[in-house]
Formats: sequence, C-alpha cells, structure tokens
Amino acid sequence: MAIKDSEYVNQSQETELNYCLRKHGLAQSADNRKALKDLLPPRTRTEEADRLILANLDKFAKSASQS
Repeated sequence: MAIKDSEYVNQSQETELNYCLRKHGLAQSADNRKALKDLLPPRTRTEEADRLILANLDKFAKSASQS
C-alpha cells in the first residue's frame, strides 16, 4: 500500500506546521513551531498530530485572536 504524503505532517515545512497550529487556535510563531516539532515523532499522521496538540495545549501560546 502506498503512503500518501497528505496523511502526514511534513515537519520541514513551516506552512504545514502553521496549518496544524492554526487549526487549534494557536499562534503561528517560531516558538510554537519548535514546540510542535519537538512533540511530533517522525512520520506523524495528521490525526495523531491533532491528538498530540490537544493533549499538550499548555505547551503552546494561543493566537492573539484567541486570547
């Protein structure tokens, strides 16, 4: 079975990390991107990234509109 790139978070692209953060109302900052990269294991599926973010919301800064 082929692996679909769209099912995984590309941790080397800021735009994909920002999308994950934005989806959860988090600031798209360098600190949040670093925290997200530190949290995600290699080859993380998008659904798993969502679960990890929700379980670790205290590690991220909220976006200004969410304050």
